[in-house]
Amino acid sequence: IRGNPDRLPTPGQLAGMAAAPGRLHEYGAALVVVQPVSGTPLFLVRAIDAEEGLGPVNVQWRWRLVSLLALAALVSALILLAWRHGASRRARQAANAARETAEREAQLRTFLSTIADRQPTLIAVVDREGLLRFSNARLRELLKGSGDMQGAPLARLLGAAEPAVAALLAEAREKESAEALVDLSAAGGEVRRFKVETVAISGDETLLVAHDISELLAERARREANMAAL
Repeated sequence: IRGNPDRLPTPGQLAGMAAAPGRLHEYGAALVVVQPVSGTPLFLVRAIDAEEGLGPVNVQWRWRLVSLLALAALVSALILLAWRHGASRRARQAANAARETAEREAQLRTFLSTIADRQPTLIAVVDREGLLRFSNARLRELLKGSGDMQGAPLARLLGAAEPAVAALLAEAREKESAEALVDLSAAGGEVRRFKVETVAISGDETLLVAHDISELLAERARREANMAAL
């Protein structure tokens, strides 16, 4: 008999257990098995603490649980690594796409700026706050400005002509387009007559195109003078 003999079943309980010989019976914290002895009216009683008897089974189950937990942790780590790899790959693809888009936009801006700089007209883009967002080389030459003109207030650049141009910009925002004759002063002080056209474009920006018609007006004045002389 293993365990504490004082905690063994009573004779009456043992008799009940003897009715099912060879079967494990639970008795408190112990496991009891009663087996008959062949050829005798005696029974062999074996008792062992449940913790000791089930110890190997419990250890086996613990190892199985630890293995399952380790496997679950491994699978979770693999899933996390795969997700991070996919997210990193998508981030790299998005960054590459954004960089390619930015490069294409820069090339397009350079292309359009090159075309605008070769035009004989003054070309500018002004936002709703009256700040210059784009100017071609002809306008910068007239105002003796540079790339620093970007973001500058239109009033500071045009001086006395600013109210007339501001009125054209406001009319274009309401009617989509407007035009008028405006006198613009060059940096050297020379005043020239321009036909200014404004067109509302996407967002809150307005395109301004000014054609120098000073020579045309002077030629017309000479023709009129010649006709008057005739």
